[in-house]
Amino acid sequence: MLVNLINKHGPMLKKCFPESYSCEASTRMNSVIKSKLREYAKDLRQLVADGATDEEITEKIRKQMSEIYNVFGICLGIPPEKFTWECYDKSKKYLMIGPIQPIDFYGKYVNRRRSSQLEPVRTVVHRRDSVHWPVRRRR
Repeated sequence: MLVNLINKHGPMLKKCFPESYSCEASTRMNSVIKSKLREYAKDLRQLVADGATDEEITEKIRKQMSEIYNVFGICLGIPPEKFTWECYDKSKKYLMIGPIQPIDFYGKYVNRRRSSQLEPVRTVVHRRDSVHWPVRRRR
């Protein structure tokens, strides 16, 4: 999922779009989103039960997703369309890149591998029934 988002929109640099308070304390935002999604699911089930057409259902989904986007925009902020990146290269020369869109920055300046090679890091989960004993050396 993360790989698809980066491939579609590009990464947003933290310096250009700093985290808001709601990023750190997201419990309230999550509860609002959860209740809205439940409300929307109920509305969509009702539309299907009433025999609505595919176009009506699609339009309702678009409207609902627009409202969800607005909630996220209020809580987290909306990232800028373009940004300017300022840095120094290895020889201490000042560089200014931009204004540039995130997807263009990703394609031009980030070392990109094929999307089939990009995978999120997975953590190892220990199973309860497997016990790993330390190996003792004999003297």
